[in-house]
Amino acid sequence: MVELMIVILIISVLAAVAVPIYRGSIQKAVRAEGEAALGSIRNEVRAYYGEWGVYPTEDLGQIMTQDWHNIQSGELDGNNFTENSYYYQGGGSIYLIGVHRGQVMDLHRSLNQDGLFQDWDVNVDE
Repeated sequence: MVELMIVILIISVLAAVAVPIYRGSIQKAVRAEGEAALGSIRNEVRAYYGEWGVYPTEDLGQIMTQDWHNIQSGELDGNNFTENSYYYQGGGSIYLIGVHRGQVMDLHRSLNQDGLFQDWDVNVDE
């Protein structure tokens, strides 16, 4: 009986350590998916800049409602985000692209013209 209690205790300790590590890994994978799509969008923004000398001028809005890129419908869809999860705002020499946190991330994630990622806890239309 004592042996069984020791086994249960060891399993409990291992579970207590493993569950937070697993959740952290899932969160990193979700962020990586969002960041990969932000990188694709950034390539489109830079291509526009290379051709026109300025970044596309847009109010904050979903990427797929804007006509300055060559991103095909469904191209940004993944396991955790859809094409409607991504947004862009910019013009002239600055821009900000981001992904709404939805139900899968703690914070919104964005990428600016300097290549810097930032996390935001803001109220936006999700």
